[in-house]
Amino acid sequence: MILDAGVLVAAERDDAIARSYFATADRLDIALHTSEAVVAQVWRDGGRQVHLGRVLRTVECHPLDDGRAVGRILRGSGTTDVVDAHLGLLVQRLGDDVLTGDVDDMTRVVAALAPPPVPLRRPPAVLPWPPPGRG
Repeated sequence: MILDAGVLVAAERDDAIARSYFATADRLDIALHTSEAVVAQVWRDGGRQVHLGRVLRTVECHPLDDGRAVGRILRGSGTTDVVDAHLGLLVQRLGDDVLTGDVDDMTRVVAALAPPPVPLRRPPAVLPWPPPGRG
């Protein structure tokens, strides 16, 4: 699962839904990923962000390492958020779903992605955070 900023902000606030989500991911051995750009959006003071620091130890953080590919995703999707486009690149590379508070833009980003080199079991989904009926 690829995480956008909203779920990490909720984790920092020690939100019950976020605690449940991360506990379930751990119990089911679900790999969690995000962009270092997302971390930059939410990280301010490690001495105070204890909950976020704990959660980030369970998340693989990917560097924004291909600006041209991110730019192509922005062009193809008609969006402007570099962070969203980088999450889209991770979707393309990993074939995972993305959990986001910005379903509309992420749906546009994911729809603009080139097909993966190997067919996936199913197309990646854009899932809302917080989950419907829980936020």
